[in-house]
Amino acid sequence: MTHTEGAAADGAAANGATEATVTRRWRRWRLVVPLVMAVVGVVAVTVVVRPWGGLPEDAVFELDGRVYVESDLRRHLVEQQAMYGIEAPDLDEEDGRRLAAQSFAVSLVVDAAADEAQVTVSQADLDRAAQEFLDAAYPGGRTEFVDALADEGVSEDDVLEELERQLRIERLYSEVTADLTIEAEEVRSAYEANPEEFDLPRTRRISAIAVANRAEALTLRSSLTPSNFASVARRRSLDTSTAPQGGDLGFVAAGQLQGPFAAAAFRSRPGQVFGPVRSPGASYVYLGLVTAARPARTQGFEEVREELRTTLLAARGLTTWQAFLTDVVAGADLTYAEDYRPADPSSLPGLDLPGSTPPPATPSGPAGQEP
Repeated sequence: MTHTEGAAADGAAANGATEATVTRRWRRWRLVVPLVMAVVGVVAVTVVVRPWGGLPEDAVFELDGRVYVESDLRRHLVEQQAMYGIEAPDLDEEDGRRLAAQSFAVSLVVDAAADEAQVTVSQADLDRAAQEFLDAAYPGGRTEFVDALADEGVSEDDVLEELERQLRIERLYSEVTADLTIEAEEVRSAYEANPEEFDLPRTRRISAIAVANRAEALTLRSSLTPSNFASVARRRSLDTSTAPQGGDLGFVAAGQLQGPFAAAAFRSRPGQVFGPVRSPGASYVYLGLVTAARPARTQGFEEVREELRTTLLAARGLTTWQAFLTDVVAGADLTYAEDYRPADPSSLPGLDLPGSTPPPATPSGPAGQEP
């Protein structure tokens, strides 16, 4: 948990959020609804490999009578890199070449399914998606965006086309899964079958002040009290993400904190200032204050019912989507060139959603990341 996330937790608490906002182990069940195409496991695909007599030497595959060549594949990879920062595989390397061809082919098959279902996107929705993409991917604004496209050799039309494609696939997913439901007894059964998954660990609400060194921390601590801690944090803390909130990290479990800081915090009572503490590899020394404590407990069914229902529905949706993909890909007239034939043509590549995997936190600050 970063300091910024701690501040967010504080805001949630101030607005009446319950302990349900605390990270739960059962959230590993949660499945991200695919916006592009997420495939879990192995899906059977009918693929025919045959000689390519008379076709271009750089042919990659033939789909529904159209031959796609290496330049098409390279263009696709360049667009993916420009849009999502996905590093393109080396097409001179066998495994990378075959996986890239397979991913490209499957994306085209799903596009065709959206065409057949007559899925459309309004200009207003496309404009909104484009602005959201610009804000998220290019904080420097339009100039940064245009410069980045020029560096990659991708046009704005290419970006808009890919955004429209994603919106169409998202809507296709919604159509495929529209009739799915989760019965009340299913939610209850899932809760009762895994009671330990709804345990909440004991937590502390903690504030922290980051300073440059131990000597400064010791001097500062001599004048710190629970009543002036927040004002001192606003003026003196080097952690710019939490200083405006008086150093408040919100309610956190021991596992969300760096070891030495966690040990000191969970030894302390509410209203007690602790430190100085320096975690291995940290640039700063920290002083802390425990402002409140919550014991470990198991969440009741009513607390988690709606969120659990949503999780179960997402899991069922993904299973249904996978079955749908099985049918559309198996029914496609898809033939790979020998040099691009996947190692296992009966499977589909597992495609991570762009940006779905956060970078690992640096084990430095008290909440696991350098401020």
